[in-house]
Amino acid sequence: MRECFMFSHVNVFKIITTHTARGVTIRVNFGTRPDDLSRFLTFGTLLCLTSNDFHDMIFASVAKRDETWVQKGSFELRLLREGDAVKILTTRYLTMLDAKIYVAEYHAIYEALEQIRESKSCMAFEDYMISASAARIQKKPPKVLQDNPESTRRVMKLEDWPKLEQCEPDEYQMKAIQSALTNEVTVINGHPGTGKTYVCNKIVHLMILQDRLSHYAPDSDTRQHDLKLFICYSRATLDEFIRGILRFQTTGIVRCGEHTTDADLAKFSLEKQRQNRKSEISACDSQYKAELGELGKRLDALHENSYLLDTAILSLNTLQAVMTEEQRGCFPNAERGEILKWLLLDQISDQDLRRLQSRAPPLQGRLPGDLWIEQIMSLDFKPDRENPPSPLAKHIAKLHRDGKLSSKRPERQRSLWNLGISDRWVVYHTWVDIAQAKIRERIGHVYGQMESIRRMSQRAHDDIDFNILETASVVATTCCEAIKIQRNLMRLSPRIVIIEEAGEMLQAVAATIIPPQSQQLVLIGDKDPRIHQYTHARKLAEGSGVKTSLLQHLVDSG
Repeated sequence: MRECFMFSHVNVFKIITTHTARGVTIRVNFGTRPDDLSRFLTFGTLLCLTSNDFHDMIFASVAKRDETWVQKGSFELRLLREGDAVKILTTRYLTMLDAKIYVAEYHAIYEALEQIRESKSCMAFEDYMISASAARIQKKPPKVLQDNPESTRRVMKLEDWPKLEQCEPDEYQMKAIQSALTNEVTVINGHPGTGKTYVCNKIVHLMILQDRLSHYAPDSDTRQHDLKLFICYSRATLDEFIRGILRFQTTGIVRCGEHTTDADLAKFSLEKQRQNRKSEISACDSQYKAELGELGKRLDALHENSYLLDTAILSLNTLQAVMTEEQRGCFPNAERGEILKWLLLDQISDQDLRRLQSRAPPLQGRLPGDLWIEQIMSLDFKPDRENPPSPLAKHIAKLHRDGKLSSKRPERQRSLWNLGISDRWVVYHTWVDIAQAKIRERIGHVYGQMESIRRMSQRAHDDIDFNILETASVVATTCCEAIKIQRNLMRLSPRIVIIEEAGEMLQAVAATIIPPQSQQLVLIGDKDPRIHQYTHARKLAEGSGVKTSLLQHLVDSG
């Protein structure tokens, strides 16, 4: 059974807006903690938060973990659903479950599949992805050869290929290379050490030679070089593939993946090539950072005001914005602390009431429109930060709580001053509910604006990366990195996509990272995965009779 932990007394501390392209994050504090925190709250982990015993849930992931912060009971999270911003920012205390499941990639895949569904766009190699039945799928050459009959004749005539003894590959490797170059979709199975990465290199090498020899017809629309996209699971396989490419090509290569210690490979990394465009990236970030910062301050104010609605007593200045004209008329000659007097008369001593009224802010007139929502609200009473609270603060808190929980609706009176004390608190909480609804609506609006800016910033960063990627003839990436740059992969038009360690890749992942414009697909690997990636997804798929990887799906379909 998976070890989880329930954190209690989780509350929002601050809105963080410094990550322009990665989105808004929220720093939260938590109370109860496990003995060994090092095993919890790791980056990308799924979090489930609730205020009502998980009847309603807020889904988030760990966005930033600083060991010093965590030991003090603080970390940053990122919401997985935009609509959850209202819930988390208007709830005082939450319970949080650390599911100990890495969710960052799952969520990116889900979003990509949603985009395919909403846009009703075609999926790459859709016949193979969905049905792949032997009766429906027939072997056929890739579109690039179908469009060039002369090229088709020369490539498909296998007897004209160089003899085996003239080539380095063995018999089986040669057949795999021929199949990859002459078929739309090819599946190559092989145990470790059978030369799968070598076959990949040979396929790419032959395609690069085709580019150099202008293999296609002069009047073809094919660009000067066709992009080759290589995807694998592990960094070691990625580096091995690139080293093989460097034997016959030393330019036009982009490596997307984890950091490598090999200096010869590091210079081809996407991150390294981004450094040459630092000025563009800085300009992009500065353009949106100021806007996000201002919206972040507004969101902080809204969160603070939502908290005060539940704990403080608002002044007449603020409440006039949510009162009816008739109700406002009940306070014609309002004085400082008038709402306190109305709510607490005969409930506390005259001395305590006068003392509280003297601390209340002077009346300044009604604020125009809804300006009060995002400003520091005018309060007649704010709970002391004392621990434990004073007896007077406890008594007011009890009256506050009883009025909030009451389901009684007071009878209509000509004057609010004619109501009993319990009815006054009920009326007061109807005003608070109206104010809270306005704040919730404004939080959703402001957070939506922040997400819109994040998407614009993300697109600007994507454009910078795209300018790097589109100049390459070979893009090599790990599966994890392919998910991160998925939007740019969809914009590229690689002629061929080669996936090594394909048995480790979920079918859903393949569907989202293979560009629909691709003309050839080569899947290489073991049918049964050796690396325990997406363990829970695999178990769920097996229990439902669903194939977990595209390679397994195609092999089992014949």
